[in-house]
Amino acid sequence: MRENTLSSFHNQNVVTLKRSIREKLKRPLGKIFYSVDDAIKHGKFMRNQKHALITVGDRTTINFISNNLIPDLTIIDGLEMRKPAPKISLSPFKNVFYSKNHAGTINLNITSLIQQGLENPPSMIYIDGEEDLLTLLVSIKAPLGSCVFYGQPKKGLVCIQINQKNKSDFELLIKTRSSTKSKKT
Repeated sequence: MRENTLSSFHNQNVVTLKRSIREKLKRPLGKIFYSVDDAIKHGKFMRNQKHALITVGDRTTINFISNNLIPDLTIIDGLEMRKPAPKISLSPFKNVFYSKNHAGTINLNITSLIQQGLENPPSMIYIDGEEDLLTLLVSIKAPLGSCVFYGQPKKGLVCIQINQKNKSDFELLIKTRSSTKSKKT
């Protein structure tokens, strides 16, 4: 059964990361795989170990699905390098959620969708806006041992193996290096 949920676009709790922090986040946050094949092999190994697989980004998700590795949770925005991405079939996903997230921000209301998606895999969150920084939020909410995969432009795929240290680091980054405000969109 597919559940389509449209989250509220009003009164969002939005975190805006400073430009200097966003620049630092352009460096890989985990292990980089320079080939899709190596990333997929690692993903399959982690799936066999019963760890959740999460993808952020359209190309990363396409790479996984085309290799018969359906993520437990995927977050996409329909864009690849700011251009329209190939359409991703919704059929592999039990739940598809929709929300909004502006460039350079993290909409904290998406936390509940991440939680619902992780509890009812496989799920997709389709973002109107930009999904890149949601890598931090999903890493905070993901179970320990999970792998969060995302694309590193012109380099490869990055896997963040979720542990308490990176959860705490990302949480601290969001709390102390940003401004949170209620925003009407």
